[in-house]
Amino acid sequence: MTRLIVDNTAAVPPTAQMALRQGQAEVLLDVDLQADELRRRAHWDTKPILSLDLLNLLLTMPVSSAVPAEGFSDYDWRRLKAGSRIGAVDITGGHAGPRATRRAVPPLTVRHATVRARHWRTGLSAASRFAPYCSRDLVLDGLPADDLELRLEADYLGVGICVRGDDPDQRVRRVIEPARFRPARYTGASWLFAERLLAEHAVMLEG
Repeated sequence: MTRLIVDNTAAVPPTAQMALRQGQAEVLLDVDLQADELRRRAHWDTKPILSLDLLNLLLTMPVSSAVPAEGFSDYDWRRLKAGSRIGAVDITGGHAGPRATRRAVPPLTVRHATVRARHWRTGLSAASRFAPYCSRDLVLDGLPADDLELRLEADYLGVGICVRGDDPDQRVRRVIEPARFRPARYTGASWLFAERLLAEHAVMLEG
């Protein structure tokens, strides 16, 4: 697990970079951290939420508003009880009967993925896996002699192409702009991706 220490004193939302490996490709993710949610989880020592069923259910609930138990199926209520044990939901009783209050929100938002690979097909394959979550760039050491197929596939997939060359001091040159990321809606799968990133990278806020 990688431990990230982030300065939370700035006025803008804190950001971080998270490194991953996808086969033979290296991936660097630019993320915006949800500081309030990370502080809440740290205070209650809660764990990442790795149940897609629970995350899909949470997305149907308002945040911080109690919902009566009769509004859920027996299966969903069991999911919420499990969620209460990891700090995602509060379950309360009272005269009106049991209620569930959603506390958890996504802990981070992925803004951009930068993929580095020696071979462009490998890089495009790795970059394609992040299509549901963010915009993407592929950084190559150089372009193939005949780069038409690369350009066509990258344009079709919406992946930007950059070339850095052999000299480490040389500036990266952009060849193709990445497509703008336009999510149709926020899904449980997107939230699960954020939770898995959090599980792999322990984030500590300072300040």
